[in-house]
Amino acid sequence: MRCTSRRNATSNSGIKRRARETSSVSLRKIKRTKAMILGVVQAVAGLAGTWMEGKVETQKAKVAVAKKVAAGEMEWNQTMASASASSWKDEWLTCLVSIPLILAFTGHEHIVQRGFEALETMPDFYKTAVGVVFAASFGVQQLTKMFKKK
Repeated sequence: MRCTSRRNATSNSGIKRRARETSSVSLRKIKRTKAMILGVVQAVAGLAGTWMEGKVETQKAKVAVAKKVAAGEMEWNQTMASASASSWKDEWLTCLVSIPLILAFTGHEHIVQRGFEALETMPDFYKTAVGVVFAASFGVQQLTKMFKKK
């Protein structure tokens, strides 16, 4: 009987030893897997952080440019407003544009029609020059905004 219990004790100690080795190997595998996963997560987080920093820098640059453009545009508008404060050019052009309207509503449509027919025969460079004069007088910015709305 002793022999059997000694074999059982030897057998039990072998099983325990193998179990410890197996759990030790499993524990090392788990630790290596955790380290690999942590390394991958850190690499991805670093990449994402770098990408976000780039996006933030790009947005900051866009804001800086927009501020400079806005400041320049405001300066230009102020300069033009102060320059046109003592000018009759805008009023004269407004009266000039109003003449055909007034004639058309007062029974002189034939004069307006003949005027537009005469303008139709003018060379393109003259029509362009007239357009530039009006655009410069009333502000190219406003004309550009008006055409963008359509």
